[in-house]
Amino acid sequence: MAEAPELWAVAFLSLFFAFSNGLNDSAHLVASVLSSRALSPERALFLAAFFEFVGALLFGTAVARLVGYSLLRDPVFSGLSGTRLGLLCLVAALCGALGWNGIGLWFGYPSSSSHALFGGLLGAFWMHSGWGSFTPEVVLAVLLGLFLAPFLGFALSYFWTRWLEALLEGFAAPLGGPLRRLEIFGMAFLAMSHGANDGQKSMGILALALLFHLGAVPSEGGVPAWVRLGCAAAIAGGVWMGSLRITRAVGFRLYRIRSLHSLCSQGSAGALLACSSLVGLPLSTGHLIASSLAGAGAGTRPRAVRWDLFAGFFRAWAVTIPVSGAIAYGTARFLRYVFI
Repeated sequence: MAEAPELWAVAFLSLFFAFSNGLNDSAHLVASVLSSRALSPERALFLAAFFEFVGALLFGTAVARLVGYSLLRDPVFSGLSGTRLGLLCLVAALCGALGWNGIGLWFGYPSSSSHALFGGLLGAFWMHSGWGSFTPEVVLAVLLGLFLAPFLGFALSYFWTRWLEALLEGFAAPLGGPLRRLEIFGMAFLAMSHGANDGQKSMGILALALLFHLGAVPSEGGVPAWVRLGCAAAIAGGVWMGSLRITRAVGFRLYRIRSLHSLCSQGSAGALLACSSLVGLPLSTGHLIASSLAGAGAGTRPRAVRWDLFAGFFRAWAVTIPVSGAIAYGTARFLRYVFI
């Protein structure tokens, strides 16, 4: 490994991407409990980071295997195995994702790390051999998942809110305390599901880098234990650092969240993330949580939801894959010109 600076670069950027992913998505994880005042910011971020680590470490590697082994076609693996170009493409993909994440953090906008990484991979390996680099059905499944999950989150949260409001009508005041305690469990479940899904994306990149460098991954399950531990710690550290600037946009401006809305949005988003992690489908957590919060708000009072702000989030997500892909494509061409 000491003789492969490209592998070191991929390892560093993968861990940094996991950290930035946690930093970016921490806002979405704790926005609802902060807005409803169920927890203080310090306690919310600490608990979210702890369960993020648990979820990333213990929920298997199905998403990592899709990112690391299923997205690219077999001829690409054989052509890039043992070469510098494969590792340089991964460096470029991570640069594209991190570049877009940095833009989102700088402007306080909830960008999607999942969209950014997927766009970065598409752009970097498109430079290598165009559309022929990818497994079409896997690309289609990922795109459909990224597109449909927010609508499912919105619908689930909307109907949960309507049903629970009707069920608890007249009991709102005496149930305030228990609902806030349930919110904490909901946030823990959401953080664990987020770690299970997003933590595995960096694991998949590192496993793919080892495959390019060694020709095989030294682990029966496809992801070595040190990779899982390092990525879990990195994404949990990012969550603990927190981005309260984005939290204000999601949790305080999108809708005036009460405990019931928080609980319904956490349950809906967490359930979808947990299921997708088990089947190996990467989703955008920020996309999903913001949609679930809007669904909960719409279930109570649609006119009170800041639909203009919500539409702005979607406009940002719509350009994420093209912009991160373009950054990765340009970076890959530059790196190939300089180093190959």
